[in-house]
Amino acid sequence: MLICLDAGHGGKDPGACGAYSKEKDIALTAVLMLGSLLDELGFDIMYTRTTDTYVNLIERAKLANNAKANLFISIHCNSAADKTACGTEVLCYDVCDEANSIQTFLTSETGLKNRGIKIRKDLAVLNCTSMTAVLAELAFISNPAEEALLNNAAWLERNMTAIAKAVCKCFGIPYLIKDTVPAVTETVISINGEDKKVRRILKDGENYIRLRDLESIINISYNAADKKVSVSPK
Repeated sequence: MLICLDAGHGGKDPGACGAYSKEKDIALTAVLMLGSLLDELGFDIMYTRTTDTYVNLIERAKLANNAKANLFISIHCNSAADKTACGTEVLCYDVCDEANSIQTFLTSETGLKNRGIKIRKDLAVLNCTSMTAVLAELAFISNPAEEALLNNAAWLERNMTAIAKAVCKCFGIPYLIKDTVPAVTETVISINGEDKKVRRILKDGENYIRLRDLESIINISYNAADKKVSVSPK
């Protein structure tokens, strides 16, 4: 079962902006959490982006279509001129079990206002995907209280756990892992005085940076003869 996870916006497109955070960053953090959970549950996972890059909306749909994904889930933050606007909603091309299940699990877990299911036939990630596609608006980044929630790793983790449980319900698969996942954020590493961002994983109170993530900012080589690892700036 292949699930395509889409972190809304990215790169030159920040999405909605709150008082101190951007939708693109929250969406990416959330999607990486969700991917980790679904992978542990045995689903095959693909992403439209795993870094702060811009991907054309039509291209996102094409990626999922070409891979013949079974489900497409896009994660976003909502925004409104009215700073009191609040709550969670799920968008879809047509009402489907997946949208209803995700909305039910999300609002049950967080207790935020249930804004219901919204039909949106004008969104490329919903109308250009050949599989069932849903877009979850977790909360309003324009609402000060909800922006604080969106920037809380534990709260995001609860949301992603809720979505993972909803997906399991839709596919008839039992949810058999503990209700915690590593928090994925960014940290800055200074290399020769130049700051570079890299993903950081917080798990069981420890910080980890994966080797393949480090390889995006530094050159790493291994000499099998003397068993030495050498690093240098890119």
